Amino acid sequence: MPEKNREQMQEAVAEIREKMAAAAREAGRDPAAVQLCAACKTRTAQTVAASAALPIDVFGENHVQELCANFDAGAYCGKPSHFIGHLQTNKIKKVLGRASLIQSVDSEHLLNAIEKEAAKAGIVQNVLLEVNIGGEESKTGVAPEALWPLLDAAAAQEHIRVKGLMAIPPVNDDDTRNRRYLAEVYKLFVQAGERGYPNVSMETLSMGMSGDFETPSGRVPPLCASAPQSTASGITVKKCKNKNGLALSVACATAPPEWEPLAVHATSSLCQGLSLRESWQIRRI
Repeated sequence: MPEKNREQMQEAVAEIREKMAAAAREAGRDPAAVQLCAACKTRTAQTVAASAALPIDVFGENHVQELCANFDAGAYCGKPSHFIGHLQTNKIKKVLGRASLIQSVDSEHLLNAIEKEAAKAGIVQNVLLEVNIGGEESKTGVAPEALWPLLDAAAAQEHIRVKGLMAIPPVNDDDTRNRRYLAEVYKLFVQAGERGYPNVSMETLSMGMSGDFETPSGRVPPLCASAPQSTASGITVKKCKNKNGLALSVACATAPPEWEPLAVHATSSLCQGLSLRESWQIRRI
């Protein structure tokens, strides 16, 4: 990688980290509690490896081929990788052992296929169940009412651990409507955790954000009746464009200390050909 590009990427990540730290301090949080995930998307193993030396915590991959290439090349340099794209059953073998978390399990068919291959490999695979909260034909994920049979099926598997939910609300400019979608997903998240399955641990909630986040904007509304009152302050999302390196997003919590931001990923189109998905994840500590 040319030294100029390396310096530009270093500056971009440093700027993001500064904004993360400032937002965390403003919310009364420890900046170290917030993690940064870079969505690699078409970046070369050389670029990914160069970025691994920077303060990036997790790498997200949308495509199996790129996950394999970067993982096998050692591009993540020991840092965790998540699979965040749509997963076909004939490619599960390649993802197992490479992705520490599969975020996009959206059917019993896929669930059973992961269980079968994980059993053969003698491993336990962590997953998120994907919910199509807006009922959009263009998006994958189960309908909210279909989450429960999928969760029941997942709970019966020996080689799968459900760590939470993932959802990408419809793209719209109506902040009130978007907040309602987020609250609906959170309600499902809480209800799923209340079922008490031994291999289901609702630690991570990955929710795609829509709209323009050039300035801090996305804020989860007062959540739902079943949510603890202390969580109603929500999450604030911040994003910074990176025109020269990896696609990067950040999230900082305004929720109280018992809820900790875990990671962010990227998917709305930006300039210079970058493709990002905004999302945040939280886990109970």
